[in-house]
Amino acid sequence: MLVTSASAPVVFHVDEPDPDAFAHSIQRWRRQGVTGWRYAPAAPGDAAGVPGPGSVRSAAIDAGSALVSVDGASLALIPLADADATELQARNTFTLREFATDDHGAIAPESLADVDRTLLTTLTESITTLEQLDVARWRDDVRDLLSGWSGEPAMPPGTDHRAISIAARSQRVLELVDLANDDHGGSRTSREIGERASALRELSRTARAAHAAAWNTGLRDTGTRR
Repeated sequence: MLVTSASAPVVFHVDEPDPDAFAHSIQRWRRQGVTGWRYAPAAPGDAAGVPGPGSVRSAAIDAGSALVSVDGASLALIPLADADATELQARNTFTLREFATDDHGAIAPESLADVDRTLLTTLTESITTLEQLDVARWRDDVRDLLSGWSGEPAMPPGTDHRAISIAARSQRVLELVDLANDDHGGSRTSREIGERASALRELSRTARAAHAAAWNTGLRDTGTRR
């Protein structure tokens, strides 16, 4: 893993380890008082966990997520796509550019029990809405996605089992929503299209919040990490 110097984009090469370069970046962040990085998903109309200015939020929305510093300097690391990268490079390399932010974009953390309950409730309501509209349409790619689900995400050792379960479930919901947004399903009128889109939008927002809560569970008590 390689992280470039402070003056350049932060580049991670999975297949080219360079622990010295990575250590230098970690040391710099520590000198700035950063004690960790919070995962903040972002989408149009839903970037509450990403701090300003607007240019940072826009970059995070384009990328779909950001890493926001915890304590110390107000920073954000945002992934950037390399348009010139080959398919192999795109799988093995990603770039994070460092931004200075207005603050840490802190949001009140919800308990895992709360986000789990909210996700389940929203999922149930969304399914009910789609069934009432009769716009749910089965597709082969959905069947392929469901059949390919197995195992759990590779989270840090010691992660709460509930967080692992929520991370897996919310990721699956987000993948399904992405597929559903490819078309209008079986919607026949503008009203049905609007109601279907609204249900999927709310489900996506809730799933992103649950996904972030699951991955950020280790940052709930920053005092234990100093």
